[in-house]
Amino acid sequence: MKLSVNGVAVLSYLLALSVLYLASSYLGGVFRYLFAVALALPALSLAHLLVIAVGIRIDQRFDVTEPARGDEIGFSAFIDNTSFLPAPRLTAQLTLSYPGSDVPHEEVSLSLAARDGYAYRTPVVCAHRGDYTVGLSWYRLTDLLGWVSFRRDLTRHTFTVYPRIVTIHFAAGPGREGAGAGRAHRLGREVDPTLLRGLAEYQRNEPIKHIAWRKFAAHGIPYLKEYDSGQRPATVVYLDMRTVASPRRLDAEDCSVEVLVALVKSLVESEIPVEVHGVGATRFEARVTTRSQFHEFYLSTRRIVFGGEVAPSAVIAANGVRRTDRPEASLVITHRMDQTVMSLFRGGGRAQASGIINTAALNDSERAHARQLAHQITMEGGSLHLVGEGGGLAQELTA
Repeated sequence: MKLSVNGVAVLSYLLALSVLYLASSYLGGVFRYLFAVALALPALSLAHLLVIAVGIRIDQRFDVTEPARGDEIGFSAFIDNTSFLPAPRLTAQLTLSYPGSDVPHEEVSLSLAARDGYAYRTPVVCAHRGDYTVGLSWYRLTDLLGWVSFRRDLTRHTFTVYPRIVTIHFAAGPGREGAGAGRAHRLGREVDPTLLRGLAEYQRNEPIKHIAWRKFAAHGIPYLKEYDSGQRPATVVYLDMRTVASPRRLDAEDCSVEVLVALVKSLVESEIPVEVHGVGATRFEARVTTRSQFHEFYLSTRRIVFGGEVAPSAVIAANGVRRTDRPEASLVITHRMDQTVMSLFRGGGRAQASGIINTAALNDSERAHARQLAHQITMEGGSLHLVGEGGGLAQELTA
């Protein structure tokens, strides 16, 4: 609660009171009554302010408490004057602060009759993930003379909008469709060469490392040895958290995070543990090994803040994941198509990684180029998916 005094209004009143005093002293008559009334006005004005200050009631409500991106929630604010006196000078500040908002604060001036109320209702569209602050910040009452203002701060409602959870069945990874070690590797587990499962007919573009040469010599048909995979985590997801230089920055950031959430959910539900790394304005790291840990990971995505210029290739090098003794399946989610990222998606060698390009912030020509590049990399033996083209993540990422 804060009280403030309008010095200009007080001086104006004292000046007018002085004039009335002189007029009542020299002219008498009606000026004496006016002077007496002027003396009583401050007390009446302050008493009026006190009565309505006690009678003001504020209520704020939301119809949804845990929204996800894309939801629309209803916000209502009620200001009631329960006193028997009118409140002609009431000002309230409404806060609507959320990602992408240009004018987070708005002041509303009201005049309430005795036992009257004001209701404000507005839909809050949770278009982007992030922190939202909605509600009345304060209200201010001013006395009839404009001398004194009474201000009371209110509790605004702050909540976090999380990315949508999209259910997909994602199995694509480094390497093309086929049998043998490539198939096991693309599921994100390390192949255990001691766990021979059987033989499968060789498919074009499959590596020849695991060809069953005796079978080939006997029948003239190439077969690949298929191995079961070990239980050690072998899927690492790298999120490109560099600055998005586009008017659709928030859309692109949200899309990348939702792709990440969908991938982690899909892999963990397939009993494939996942590690996540990304460097933007802050560093983000997570490890999800069981389904029960997914919710904690999901809530932690609020810590993902894009910014800076640290490329995924630098994060990969810094984490030392591409060691010859640990062939993890790597997936890179990016919103850029620069050479440092594209080289990770090229087929062949241990530098190969699955790629997911978020096209939400790209224009039509850039998207056409991305489609052409995805086709080219696939033909070279790599794996590259495009998302954000309007087909929905479930359709774009389901392999």
